[in-house]
Amino acid sequence: MTMVFPGFKDGARFRPGFDHKAGAQRMQAILQRDGDLTVEALIKDARRTTSALRDAFIWDAAEALEHSHRITAQHLLTNFVVVTVADDETRSEEKAIHPVYLTEEADDRVYVKTESAFSNVALRAQVLDRAKAELGTFRRKYARFQELAGVFAAIEALDDQQGEKAA
Repeated sequence: MTMVFPGFKDGARFRPGFDHKAGAQRMQAILQRDGDLTVEALIKDARRTTSALRDAFIWDAAEALEHSHRITAQHLLTNFVVVTVADDETRSEEKAIHPVYLTEEADDRVYVKTESAFSNVALRAQVLDRAKAELGTFRRKYARFQELAGVFAAIEALDDQQGEKAA
């Protein structure tokens, strides 16, 4: 028998003490009640001490501020690009930096210049693995859209090509 229930993505990380199952059920209840979900609705609900969403949030002001600064820094890192404007004024953007691990430590992620990432075999492999994982995520996220069948076929062809190289 197929089961359908609200949840969060596999691998999603939450604050210690947050009951993600109860939180997902609460979000589903808000969605049913309001017809949509907004940031404001989730925060408003979480302010209630009995809310299943409460423990997902940081309520200590100093800790919340530090967390906010980390999110801002992450936003800056993920949106940092090199902009090229051609003679015909066509604008293009390319990632300026890529996240990589320089050691085996999970907390050792740094962002290196694109040239550095692509010129080092190990770093290039990390960037390529991440790109393939993102393509897989894209394919799963939008699988219902037949309009993207050509894109999915190209992703599958890339997977097949990489599988043949590994064999």
